[in-house]
Amino acid sequence: MYRTQRWRRLASSVVSDWVAVHGWVCPGWKRDAHPVAEGGLAVDHVEPLSHGGAPFDRANLSPLCPPCNSRKSLNQRNERTRAER
Repeated sequence: MYRTQRWRRLASSVVSDWVAVHGWVCPGWKRDAHPVAEGGLAVDHVEPLSHGGAPFDRANLSPLCPPCNSRKSLNQRNERTRAER
C-alpha cells in the first residue's frame, strides 16, 4: 500500500496541507510540538491499520516526524502485547 501512487499522492497532500498552516513542525506524540527539517514529516495512521484504521481516510492521517512515529508505533505494540496477556 505504501508504495502505491495513491498513497504517495495522499501522503504528500497531507504533509503539504499541514506545512502550509504550521510550517515544518511535528505536532509531537506525547511531547510538545517541535521543528523538523524540511522534508522531515511522515504520515501516520492515527488508528493503526492493524486495529481497523482506514488506510486512505484523511481523517485517519496525521503528520509526525520519524522519531515520534516510531515511539507511537512501539507504544501501541507494547500496549497490544500487554492486553493479550
